[in-house]
Amino acid sequence: MGAEEILREPVGAEWVRVDLHLHTPGVSSFRFPGGADVESEKGRRDIASRYVDALAAARVAFGAITDYNGIRDPWFGLIRDLAGARGIRLLPGAELSFQEGEHGLHVLAIFPESADADSINRAVDSLDRDPGDSLRRRDRSHRDIRAIGSLVEALRRLREQTGCLLIFPHPTNEKGLLKTFRPKGAATLLAELDPDALEACPEAGLERLLDTGIVRRERLGRLALIECSDPKSIEQVGHARQPTYLKLSVCDLAALRLALRDPETRLAIGAPPRPAHNRILGFEVEGTGFLGGLRLRWNDELNVLIGGRGVGKSAILETLRYALAMAPYAEESYDDLVRHALGSGGKVTLLLERALNGDRARRYRVERVLGESPRVVDLEAAAAVQVPPVDVFGPAGAPTIFGQREIYFVAMSEQYRLRLLDDLIGEEARARERSVREAVERLQASARAILEHQKRLGRREEYRQKLQNIEHEIDTYEKHGVAQKLREATALKTDGQHLARTAAGLEEVRAGWGEAARGAGERLERIIRDLRRGQSSQKTILDEAARHIESLRDDLAGLAARATELLERAEAALAALRERWAAAVSPLEEELNLVKRALRTEALDPDRLLQLTEEKTALAPLVEELGRVESEIETLRSQRARLLSDYRDRRYEAQVLRRERAAAVRDRLGGRLQLLVEFKGQKEEAYRRLTGLLRGSSRHGGSDPEARGARGR
Repeated sequence: MGAEEILREPVGAEWVRVDLHLHTPGVSSFRFPGGADVESEKGRRDIASRYVDALAAARVAFGAITDYNGIRDPWFGLIRDLAGARGIRLLPGAELSFQEGEHGLHVLAIFPESADADSINRAVDSLDRDPGDSLRRRDRSHRDIRAIGSLVEALRRLREQTGCLLIFPHPTNEKGLLKTFRPKGAATLLAELDPDALEACPEAGLERLLDTGIVRRERLGRLALIECSDPKSIEQVGHARQPTYLKLSVCDLAALRLALRDPETRLAIGAPPRPAHNRILGFEVEGTGFLGGLRLRWNDELNVLIGGRGVGKSAILETLRYALAMAPYAEESYDDLVRHALGSGGKVTLLLERALNGDRARRYRVERVLGESPRVVDLEAAAAVQVPPVDVFGPAGAPTIFGQREIYFVAMSEQYRLRLLDDLIGEEARARERSVREAVERLQASARAILEHQKRLGRREEYRQKLQNIEHEIDTYEKHGVAQKLREATALKTDGQHLARTAAGLEEVRAGWGEAARGAGERLERIIRDLRRGQSSQKTILDEAARHIESLRDDLAGLAARATELLERAEAALAALRERWAAAVSPLEEELNLVKRALRTEALDPDRLLQLTEEKTALAPLVEELGRVESEIETLRSQRARLLSDYRDRRYEAQVLRRERAAAVRDRLGGRLQLLVEFKGQKEEAYRRLTGLLRGSSRHGGSDPEARGARGR
């Protein structure tokens, strides 16, 4: 399935634009649009349609019609039904106008969707002392309610009878809470009535309420402050000073009450908060396993899987982790669970979104077939990208996934707890850890270089002794006066070999030159053919380029012929020189043979002298070089001291980062979680790795550079 199908799945609670203070043409303060026909059904329907258009244009999806002192027919039912057909839910309500205080008081009452207009109007009428005097006039006007008993008692009774929400509108304007009452009276009314919300109230007004000492700051902080349009014309419908958004899973009174009672997480003014974090938007499984056909749309903030044992809660988590190719926080494998969840040939698909700067984001699709590697597709570029799924999340890092048993493993293992902390920190922790590993690798390379030099230095005495023995034996030949002649023979032999190799070298030059000349010629011919194929309006430029290349080809061909001639001439000259060499060394070789025969009578082997001379020639520079190894070892040790200091600094920086971030997590959770990051605290792990190194077992870290450089934390 594509991304669109996954995104169409229900997502749970979403940010919905609401307007809980709407008036209709049923009240006198609402101006009819110019040329409106309010007498005919068609005319009223046209007005209602324009009203709903305004709601839709303002993106209001949920609201309440709160005409003065009750429901006004036919406007409420007409607008509600037309809005419902457009996916806009409207609850019945009333803006109750009380004869209270100096200027009167308005209170919004919002009722359940199931409440009918007559029952709402009867409930509102029952608040008034004079039921014979209608609260709603035929001319769309209204009169104030003279409450039976106190205002608080009347409103509490209405709330108990109908289950309505109570909201104080426009508190600093006419008939508003802070306009009608002095701060102490307003604070007392708030404290006694405990309303569900307060319409936009300036900070100065809230401070006046706090100064009374009757309402505490904590209560005001939990009081939902909303903004509504309170329209007086169709043009004003839905156009509050700032729009109000509530996070709702359904649009009904119960959800509205819950959202208003949790403004910290469910209320936003101005614009809904856009997730600034990476998200897994959706999840789909195709296959014959028991999760086959499952498609989920994940919520941006909280998702809860509820079900009995064996219904697949853990299988969903493990399949999610399998798609991302993430290792579990446990020694045990979950492969069998994933295999049963997907089935043979089954596939899991994830839709991911990576947050970028501002409101920008980039989406990816991750697919993984059982038994195969994951495949990542950039949906914007519509192309596969060769990166591991976890790298798609960028510096913020991939999600952290725990099965039920893994929580136990993490609780019992310092190593897993450290890994968890690094995963929570994200790319910065990984960068510090890479820095430590690189320092360890440099230390290991330094150690290998020092050991290699020490190994070579250990053979220096052996080489010295061997050289002394060779020199002593050569001295025997010197005393018999034949060493110089034998050395001359050695030189002749060596030089003769050089001369003989010259012919072979020239042959190699001839072959290489010919191959290079042929290759260059073929390449130039291809270039010329390509240039001659030009078809554009500038073909003449390509033709001119082709002529230059042809000239170059001809010049190089001439050079190749000249080079062949020169090589042949050189080979002939060398052949003549080899003949001269043979004639020149023939008498010397005869003299050498006489010397060899004479030496053998004295038990001296002339070939042995030649061998000793060659060995001395090889050993002497080696002994001299080993004399410099000691100073090189000192240099390497000085470098190693600097590398060790750098390693310690990097390890300490990694520990400081972990300590700071652990403190931030602790503070964010109000101290409910205690995290202690101890420097070099994993002594048992370091001991285990060191033991494995000394045993030379790859299983225990003998062949693992990271293990060989066991890191204290």
